[in-house]
Parts: sequence; C-alpha cells; structure tokens
Amino acid sequence: MKKAILYGGMSIFILFMSGCTTQEGADNGTLKGKTPDNMNTRTTEEKQNSQYGYVRYNEKQLNTDREQNFEPEIDREQMADMITKTLLQMPTVEEAATLITDSHTFIAYTPSDESEDTGHTTEQVKKTAMSFLPQWYNIYISTESHTFNDLQSLSNNTTTEDGPKRAVDELIKQMKEEAPEEGIHETENQM
Repeated sequence: MKKAILYGGMSIFILFMSGCTTQEGADNGTLKGKTPDNMNTRTTEEKQNSQYGYVRYNEKQLNTDREQNFEPEIDREQMADMITKTLLQMPTVEEAATLITDSHTFIAYTPSDESEDTGHTTEQVKKTAMSFLPQWYNIYISTESHTFNDLQSLSNNTTTEDGPKRAVDELIKQMKEEAPEEGIHETENQM
C-alpha cells in the first residue's frame, strides 16, 4: 500500500513538474515545435516537395557581423534544370540548354516548327528565365546550334577558377554578337 502511494505521488509530482517547465529554447526566442534553426524539418522526399518553406528569426538570433556580409546562394544546377524544363513546355521551343554562373545565365534553344517569330520566342525565353532568377543576373540567349556545345564545355567549371572566367567573358562577347536584341538582358545592379 505504501509503495502504491509512493509511486502515485511520484507520478503526480513528475507530471506536475513537466507541466511547469518551459519549452527548450522558449527563452531565446525560438518558435514552439520548430527545430533550433527555426526551419521546417523534411524527413521524406514527398514532404520536401510538398511542404511549405518557412523560416523565422529575430535580430538577436542572427550574428549581425556575418549577416552584413551575407551573399545569397542558389543551387545553379537545380535552377538551370527548372528553367530548361520550363522552356521545353513552350510549344515554340524544341530543344534548350541553360548554364548558370555566379552572375550570368546562358540559354541556347532551338525554335520549333511552330515558332513563326523567333524574336517573340526569344523574348518569352528571356522572361521565363527572369522569372526564376535573382534580378542581378545577366541573361544571354542564342538560337545558334554551336552554342549548345559551348555551354556544355563550360558546364563542369566552377565560379572560383580563373580559366573559366575568361571563357565566360568570350562566350558573353560571342553571344552579344549573335543574339537578337531580345536575347540579352544586362543589369547594372550586380552583387
């Protein structure tokens, strides 16, 4: 009988104490039920593709010195994949390739037989790319078939190598000469 009362009392005490404690992280501003970095956790690929993206911070949670030098990063391969697949959904585009560097996007495409006005198609290709990219990206578009090989030859390079930077500059020069007016979008607001 004494053991039952002791166990009962201990159970009530433990329940009472656990109800009175604060949630871990509640005193430093994190959100209830979220991971310490205030981001949604995705455990399956299905959740990753269907769950909303959400992040919340307050200024005390961020290292202001590091954040002042923050540079946004994108997955260039994934972005190029999304742009190219979207372009191929257009009835006026038969084939497309996209190369994205640190501040330039190069697109080569082959107009389909349905494309009566290449200038209009090029304008649509440019607008499609702009809808995916940050505003500081320059966009160069070509319908020349050799441009596919040029883009593929640069595809394994990195943004930190000097040799590819020269090759990118040459590609910009070449595409400016070949591209229709609608096929170039250059911005002064580069990061």
